[in-house]
Amino acid sequence: MNREEVARGRAKSLLESFSRGRAVQLDMLHNMLIVCLGAYVIAGSRGYPSGEAHGPFTYDYWLQVAGSQNTLYARDLVYDLIFPAAPKGLREAVRELEQNERLTAEVGPLVAELFSQRPGREELRELAEQLITGYYPLVIPAPIDTPLPVNRLCMEILAPKNGAFYDGTSGLGSTCMEAGRYAAGHGGGLNIFAQEKLDVLCAVSTVRAYLNGLEDFTVRGGDVLTAPAYTVGNTVASFDYSVMFPPLGLPWGEAERELAWDKYRRFSGGPVPRSNAEWLFVQHQLASLKEKGRGIIAVSTGSLFNDSARWIRRRLLETNCIDCVITLPSHILPYTATPLSLLVLDRGRDPDRTDVLMVQTEGMFRNVSAARVASQLDEELIQEITALLKEKTDTPYSRAVSMGEIEENDSVLLPSRYVVNPWVETELGMLNVDFARMRGWPSLGDMAEKIYRGVNGSRLSSGAGDSYRIINYADVQDGVLCTEGLKECWADGQVGRYLVRPGDVLVSCKGAQIKTCLVPEGTENVLLSLNFIGIRLKQSVYSPEFLLCYLNSPAGLAYLKSRQIGTSIITLKNSDLERMPVPQVSLEVQRECISEFDSVRLGIEEELRRLYHCLNLEKGRLYQKMGLDGVWKRKDD
Repeated sequence: MNREEVARGRAKSLLESFSRGRAVQLDMLHNMLIVCLGAYVIAGSRGYPSGEAHGPFTYDYWLQVAGSQNTLYARDLVYDLIFPAAPKGLREAVRELEQNERLTAEVGPLVAELFSQRPGREELRELAEQLITGYYPLVIPAPIDTPLPVNRLCMEILAPKNGAFYDGTSGLGSTCMEAGRYAAGHGGGLNIFAQEKLDVLCAVSTVRAYLNGLEDFTVRGGDVLTAPAYTVGNTVASFDYSVMFPPLGLPWGEAERELAWDKYRRFSGGPVPRSNAEWLFVQHQLASLKEKGRGIIAVSTGSLFNDSARWIRRRLLETNCIDCVITLPSHILPYTATPLSLLVLDRGRDPDRTDVLMVQTEGMFRNVSAARVASQLDEELIQEITALLKEKTDTPYSRAVSMGEIEENDSVLLPSRYVVNPWVETELGMLNVDFARMRGWPSLGDMAEKIYRGVNGSRLSSGAGDSYRIINYADVQDGVLCTEGLKECWADGQVGRYLVRPGDVLVSCKGAQIKTCLVPEGTENVLLSLNFIGIRLKQSVYSPEFLLCYLNSPAGLAYLKSRQIGTSIITLKNSDLERMPVPQVSLEVQRECISEFDSVRLGIEEELRRLYHCLNLEKGRLYQKMGLDGVWKRKDD
């Protein structure tokens, strides 16, 4: 059992004895943290005026106090040990913990149990770390901590050894602690600045910094979007390095929008989606970096491809400060199941660089379905990922993508759009698709008369207007559209653009399973639902039957899967189909090869039916020999 496991068990044991069967509460954690701080002061009391041999700065003194009093309050430790010798910031932090929650629990038994073992400073540091990272996130209903492996990856990428480091959404301060450890471990030293919206976390991270020996650490309270704590005149202060893990998908109001927009006007051109403030945090970090500063900020994968933020991504690309985008697997953060993406920003990027490195790490993890994905991000894997950033070469997990290609893809910054897994599982087995061989082919958009999306449900009414039938996801089974069971619907507006025609090719645009089919002859007055994209070909140049076979081929499926985006809802866009490369084959050859295939297919299907009939006859003879004859009757009999 390593020291971390020992500390984890110790923290659990102390908390259980302290809580006495009650649910863990914030005031309990504050008490335990202050007791650990008191023991830490005693363990290093040589630098403090101890007075008498058995005065406050000894374990013996406090063991005697704990044994002689029925109730011992954590504030006794605060005033006898922390005040006034401790730095001002630490004193203020302890006052915040004291005032923020009631400190009325008895801590005498806790002092006796912890102090009697006379723990050393390193043991106490590890104990406090387990207490802070293991239990505060359980009682504060907000994402307040980043796993250590993810922080280590960020530090290996940035390599912050000297200068000023900044985290505007510091939470428990884990990112700042790791930055300090990295700098110290590489012979450097950082001035670390942090801001956190919750005052109680500012206090906890201040105590934590003291316990970790992080001296050049300053944390201030407040929301960076509305009240940035570090300013120079009317602008935000700038730093050499910054790593931020803001809340993902956080909505924000109109008043906050005005304040933030005025404060961080770095680039403009349209409204920021009110449902997601992530791009405001990105703007804040950019504004907080020096001329050659470098930063990493976490965003949800949706921000990298949603149409509502397309203009922001385009403007950000124009600044030429995006050096790399890294996508980590689902469950890498303990408070969300969605994948996490890291934007690596570099204000001092070579102006001649005209590409962005895209890194898709999912295939580098052993088991992305495991609950503890972060634990797989060990030192070996961290070095493998950082090596991709240093080499900037194309690999199965990374690719340097030109600005032009990104612009052609609607400024989508999702690595999975560009780093494509060439392996696809098909009815022919696992195949490796060489997408390079498809370059130079004509696009499907050139062969189509129309590529259209289905009707939105809001255009339909309940029982009023003209009557139609509608194609839903479940109506396509095994590549065939079952027109007999189509649901009836009504529309009182113009919905002609959503009507399908015989010969239209349909492709499902939502869901992990891709469904395709051909609209059969005789289909009339039928609408396409929003679950599908319809393709109406120029039948003078391209055959619907040929296209359908191509879409279901290994090459077609591999392309469609590579264009899917989203996490909870996987989608395809019309533009993805418009840009899809299709084989350049004459219409005569298309019809000829489809005719030959259909002839062979029909013969095989007829032979299969005959063989299944023979098999059923043999089963009937078997059951007769088993003495089961007469036990059942056919329905027709």
